[in-house]
Amino acid sequence: MSEMEHTKATLTGAVVADTDDAIGQGRPAALTKLQHRLDSHFAKAADRLRQALEGDGDAVRTERTVGTERRTDTPVLPDLPSYRGAWYPVYWTPIPGSGERITVLILAKGEDGQVCVRSTIGDAILEVAFGKPKAVALRQMFDYVEKMLPDWLDAYENRAGTASGAVPVTGFTLGVAHSSCADNVQQLAAQGICLDAAFATL
Repeated sequence: MSEMEHTKATLTGAVVADTDDAIGQGRPAALTKLQHRLDSHFAKAADRLRQALEGDGDAVRTERTVGTERRTDTPVLPDLPSYRGAWYPVYWTPIPGSGERITVLILAKGEDGQVCVRSTIGDAILEVAFGKPKAVALRQMFDYVEKMLPDWLDAYENRAGTASGAVPVTGFTLGVAHSSCADNVQQLAAQGICLDAAFATL
């Protein structure tokens, strides 16, 4: 039997016994006696309840302490990759002067000087959007820009300290650099594809 059940049984028994006394002895004296006995039983029950709660509190504190110790053993987030660099979107404007831009290439460059250029739009999409004859010509133009981008990037950085600006081919613009970190330069380029190329397929 739990502490609460024991207390309840004790109080119930006391009330029944004292009620019987009240019936036999007369109402005023019996009620006073009953009140005193109930006060005594409630005081004892309150003491037992307080002792039980204090014991539970110790258990709770112990559990919390154990829980805190357990949390200190949980693994922390891993360190960021050590390879650092930046990636640049290369935008192409299909209609000059329209302001419309499509990300067709991603250029990534690590702090160690390694460069990676990735195409972000496939031949199938070009054919659907522009037709097969024009798609072939666009692919040749994109490949040319992709091949020349590393040299243009060096020229921009050496001259102005930044690689943002126009690519020396009509309709192409080199976007703002986005600093990041990864395991290698190829992963830097993959980040750029995920974040800035709607038509890309990794």
